[in-house]
Amino acid sequence: MVGREVDPGEFDPPQIGVITGTVFVDEQPGPARLLSMFGSSDIPQTVYERVADWVKQDWFGAVLVTGKIGRSYDRTGIPLAHTMRDELVSAGVPANLIVVQDQSTNTFEDAEFGLADVRELGVDPVSVLFVSKAHHAGRCLRTLRIHLPDADIRAATYDYTYDGCTVTKADWWQHDTARRRVYAEYLKTTTYPDLQPDL
Repeated sequence: MVGREVDPGEFDPPQIGVITGTVFVDEQPGPARLLSMFGSSDIPQTVYERVADWVKQDWFGAVLVTGKIGRSYDRTGIPLAHTMRDELVSAGVPANLIVVQDQSTNTFEDAEFGLADVRELGVDPVSVLFVSKAHHAGRCLRTLRIHLPDADIRAATYDYTYDGCTVTKADWWQHDTARRRVYAEYLKTTTYPDLQPDL
């Protein structure tokens, strides 16, 4: 199993281009049948507010939040998806629009379990806008495509900061923590389409 950080060694410019093109996805926010928020601890408040603004414009038929084990789960027993739901409601998203999938423990299960839940509620995910960390977007996109090969799938991403290091598409290879995070995502993403259970 690939960890969250992997020492990448040195890269040459062509390798940087390949890794960047695999890990990162261009943003294309817009209306979709489903908004899917992949589970993550400490999503910036600005992301929840951005989603709330889109909801106010009537962009989505449903908003899916996914994830069981977040950073505080061991301490509180509260699934990550419940925290995400509460943050969305606080930002102004109607609770009845939110589908909570709180059993998944990895990206593949986020998509598999979450899409099953929205379909059970009668939502047909023919178009999906997903929200994720920028350096996690490539894997999220590929995971959704496996489950929804014919759907219109687009991304809305946010840069994330680890211990003072912000991971960005523009310069990730220039910072040690960012290099480790992005290379780990690259290794996980390049196992597709032969998915492993721990992805």
